[in-house]
Amino acid sequence: MILQVIPAQSEHIEGLARSCIAAFAEFNTQHLLTMGTPGNVESARQMYSRLLVSDRAHVIVALQNGEVVGSTWLRLEDDIAAFEDVNTAPSKQGNGVARALMTHGLEVANGLGYAKIRLTQSAHNSTALSLYASLGFEVKETFAEMKATTGKAPELPESLGVRPMTEADLPAIEDVSRRLYKLNRRGDVAAALASGEPALVVAPRDGVTGYVTLGGSAHGMAESEAEALALITEAARRYPEKAVFGCPLSFHGLFRKALQIGYRTLEVHNVMAYGPYERPDGVWMPSSAY
Repeated sequence: MILQVIPAQSEHIEGLARSCIAAFAEFNTQHLLTMGTPGNVESARQMYSRLLVSDRAHVIVALQNGEVVGSTWLRLEDDIAAFEDVNTAPSKQGNGVARALMTHGLEVANGLGYAKIRLTQSAHNSTALSLYASLGFEVKETFAEMKATTGKAPELPESLGVRPMTEADLPAIEDVSRRLYKLNRRGDVAAALASGEPALVVAPRDGVTGYVTLGGSAHGMAESEAEALALITEAARRYPEKAVFGCPLSFHGLFRKALQIGYRTLEVHNVMAYGPYERPDGVWMPSSAY
């Protein structure tokens, strides 16, 4: 049967939702993992409905005989295009669907002028790792996805300067992200704020020296381990249900201290890059995309 890979349309939403949930449910069951986001068909419908009208996303669908057999979407940020939620319907796995989706996505990203393309993938998934490597992606970092435990985080002294982020902080966020992350992440931080997701900054002196977001493309960065620890501690204290962050395993001290204040490891992922890559400075906490 002929495989067709095209930009998704509204009539594909139901198939996109069902294929995505079926694919990830099977993988998570096989590897004893908890279901991530979206966690059910209805939340997946809502996600794809939002993505299809967003100018910051490009959804790609694979069809056979009009049936959705896989999909992915590109997160389109200021400096980066990133693959999200690459999935193949369980009955179609091993038939080249994911490769066709990825190849099409790379063509789309290149056509839009993106030279830097990223993704993260579950370290359990050796099949996906091999596919992405064969397409030219390289592993740049391995990180633990960590979640807070309610009631475990200690209170911080006010002198550390951790407070909720506001829109007035966005110029400083752009400066910090360009300086530390080597990329402009103002756009996805602004999107998280606009949707009401919690975010914190650390500003112990005159300016912002780090931040963490807890929704959307959740991520963070700071000049020092102490500031990063202050951010995740306050995140766990204020927003325990949403306090999830990525801790690169090369930051041995931060990983150990996060465990000590009640964070637990959910899963291990790889950050992979296609095209130019510059490793961030300071202490950085990657998102589900990069």
